[in-house]
Amino acid sequence: MKKVEAFSRLKGYGQRFWTAPGVRLTVLTFIALRVVLLVFAWLIGRVYPESFDPHPVQRPYLGVTPATNPWLEPWQRWDTLHFQAIAERGYGAYDSSLFTPFLYPFLMRVVAGAVGGDTLIAGLIVSNLAYLVALIFMYRLAEMETDKEVARRTVLYLVFFPTALFFFAAYSESLFLLTTVAAIYYVRRKKWIAAGIWAFFAPLARMQGAILPVVLAFEIWRTRRVDSHAIAEKITGLTLSVLGVAAFPLYVWLVLGKLPWEPLLVQASRFHGSFAIPGFAFIKAGQAILMGEPLLMDYFDLGFGLLFVLLTFLAVRQLPTIYGLYSALMLMAILSKVGEIQPLLSVPRYVLAIFPAFIVLGRAGKNPLVNRFIIYLSWLGLLFFSGQFVIWGWVA
Repeated sequence: MKKVEAFSRLKGYGQRFWTAPGVRLTVLTFIALRVVLLVFAWLIGRVYPESFDPHPVQRPYLGVTPATNPWLEPWQRWDTLHFQAIAERGYGAYDSSLFTPFLYPFLMRVVAGAVGGDTLIAGLIVSNLAYLVALIFMYRLAEMETDKEVARRTVLYLVFFPTALFFFAAYSESLFLLTTVAAIYYVRRKKWIAAGIWAFFAPLARMQGAILPVVLAFEIWRTRRVDSHAIAEKITGLTLSVLGVAAFPLYVWLVLGKLPWEPLLVQASRFHGSFAIPGFAFIKAGQAILMGEPLLMDYFDLGFGLLFVLLTFLAVRQLPTIYGLYSALMLMAILSKVGEIQPLLSVPRYVLAIFPAFIVLGRAGKNPLVNRFIIYLSWLGLLFFSGQFVIWGWVA
């Protein structure tokens, strides 16, 4: 009898979850695109049967065992191998391993223990689950700020975005998106401790998460009169977010015995890069295109960068202030680095974290022509970038 009651309750929870706003759309869209990209990557591997042996520059496996499964091997590219190396051997795996905080490699290592020690499978599991949950949060956040139709388009535009393949790959993008969207979602619902918990994990997924205490502090100040009774919860949430920023530098200092700011220096110097005034990379990219010998990705980098400058401006104009502040701070963090060879290196991937831009697009998609333009162009770009990724093309 108890088993029947437990099953009935579990079934009821499942039904309520499935019928909750946005869940069916996000789950079905996620599954459909996951299958499409999995098959597409496999087909590209068959059409382009080149040998992808390890190479220290062109194919840096960093001591990680190359995958042999034809369905998984196309997803073992670039930073995936960096995360695998850290998950398997720690921060001593290679010289620039401090480029990333420990949360994603840690989760890869934990999940790998349940899948036979395969960190590639573990990374794909972590990324895909995090992305699915992030999409549900994204839908609910967009619906809360706009309406169901805008929320639906917001999710679709995010899923179909040309560089959205990195959400499905074993990269930290999905985990970072989840922590930031969830933090803002709970801030907007005035669930300050929940917001602080998610904000705590954001800088442990990606260093740019360090902007969240500023965003939380602004919203706490903005609601100081209308929500004055929740002062203890606000302080707790803000404190948690600050502790999250401090956690990785303290780990580097106390556990690894290195200077606490060394991860910033490593991140800036990757691929011969350096810190710069935000926006200076646009000048360098323009010079490379007009007077140098630009790479194909230089055009994409500049295009994506300028697009998100525009979308950030529109977020400031069209959305509640917290979204404009978050977008502007995230954009500044992304543009605070300039690459020597590729000035706007990885910008098409990093801008995925500026999620309010997709709410702006969701609003613009009310026009059928704009909607079709965004969908068709996104699909074209997603297939192109995915194909390049599979054949070891550099696509952010």
